[in-house]
Amino acid sequence: MRPGAVCWLLSLVATACHSAPSQPVPITGAPSAIQSVAGEWDGSYEADDGSRTGSIDFHLRAGSDTAFGDVVMIPRGWERPVTPEDRPAVQTREVIPPRTLTIRFVQVGGDQISGELDRYRDPDCGCLLRTVFEGRLSGNTLRGRYLSYHQEGGPPVSGRWQAVRKAPAP
Repeated sequence: MRPGAVCWLLSLVATACHSAPSQPVPITGAPSAIQSVAGEWDGSYEADDGSRTGSIDFHLRAGSDTAFGDVVMIPRGWERPVTPEDRPAVQTREVIPPRTLTIRFVQVGGDQISGELDRYRDPDCGCLLRTVFEGRLSGNTLRGRYLSYHQEGGPPVSGRWQAVRKAPAP
């Protein structure tokens, strides 16, 4: 592994381990359904073709209809994360700090969950992607699938995700 990649990877791990999600995420659904997903969730995802992996961090306080959550998305084989929609695609291979993608909204109904991320630039083509996800709650595990659609057309990137509710602190 190249020295720049090691620094970047260490920065990613430090960011993932030491920062709480920062973006408010509106949650819709019946109060009982929203309550069923209250807690702190940590997870990961992977594209079916192996092109994307990352982490999921999501926190919902009991009795609230707003959560906080982010997704860290790192394309496999790259030394930098994807860039948000409002930033131009970076064309150099320089090491930059990890970026997070924001969960735009979450909808809960019974044991079903769905939502969407804010649009972001695909590092492979520089085009905008729209990512939607859906899943199911089973005990303390959320598990599901996602699709990332290229705004300019082309086949979507599909994958699976999972998040586990952390036990409450004593």
